[in-house]
Amino acid sequence: MKKVNVKEKKFIKGIVNGDSQVDAYQKAYKTAKSRRTAVQSASKKMAQPHIKNMLEKTLRDQGIDEKAIGETMLQLKRDRSWKAKDAFINHAKEMLGYKNTPQQQMNFQQNIYNKRDEFDI
Repeated sequence: MKKVNVKEKKFIKGIVNGDSQVDAYQKAYKTAKSRRTAVQSASKKMAQPHIKNMLEKTLRDQGIDEKAIGETMLQLKRDRSWKAKDAFINHAKEMLGYKNTPQQQMNFQQNIYNKRDEFDI
C-alpha cells in the first residue's frame, strides 16, 4: 500500500482536529488557490485508499469510530438542540469519509441502524 506523505499527514491531521476536508486540504496544500480547486482536490484525496485507511486508523486511535459516534448521538438524543445534533452528524459523516451523495448518506444511516442495539437507540 502507498505510504502517506507529509502533506497528506497534515491533511488528515486537519480533519481529525475538526477542519472540513476543504479547509484541511487548503492548509496542507498551500498551492490550492481557489476554493473550487480545493473542493475537487480534497474529494479526490479522500477517495484514495491509503488516505481513508490512515484517517480511519487515526480516528480509531483517538477513540473515534462509529460506536463512539453512536454513543454521542445517544447523548445528543437527550439534548433538545437539533442544531447540535445535525452539526455533529454532518461532521461525523465527513470525518468517516461519507460524502453527501444519497448513496453515501444511506450507507451511513444503514451502518448506524445496524448497530442501533449497541447504541441503545
